[in-house]
Amino acid sequence: MSKLETIKKALSNPYIVIINTSEKAFPPENGIVNVIYYFVAPKSGLYAVDELQAFMTNLIPGLEPNYKQDFEQCKNSLRLGEMYFDEKIGEKKTDITEIISSAPEEKENVNWLVPGKKSHETTEEYDRRIWITLAPSKAIGFDFLANKFNSGSWLKLEEIAKYRDAEIADKKAQIES
Repeated sequence: MSKLETIKKALSNPYIVIINTSEKAFPPENGIVNVIYYFVAPKSGLYAVDELQAFMTNLIPGLEPNYKQDFEQCKNSLRLGEMYFDEKIGEKKTDITEIISSAPEEKENVNWLVPGKKSHETTEEYDRRIWITLAPSKAIGFDFLANKFNSGSWLKLEEIAKYRDAEIADKKAQIES
């Protein structure tokens, strides 16, 4: 099973909400030719750094990310956690033949330039990168994507508290009705 299939299966978990998915293709100059972005949140909001970190760590069981940015709380802000997984999806093999008909008279720094025919093969990998960013709640995730925070990947704790309080009030109202 490819990493992408494993990730799709893990994200189909009923405790996870996929807020947004997008995909981009790139020319093969840097090796990454396909990037898929997932922006997700827990179905029931999590608002403590340790809870969010544990949720993200267990989000994709059986796969180790190539990169992980942990959730981080600094003074009055929280940085969103994110990670990515790289997988090889193809390669480009090139056969190169060099034919040197005569050696230069100047021998310094050209010892590789020997008359004759040399062949070799080069291989360039094509990779897919799968980014996953985790928001504390579905509501925060949608508002984050709508640029309502204007703070990069950092959210103010007072704003997060408003979302937490609104979610608690909604749950309480559902129970009472």
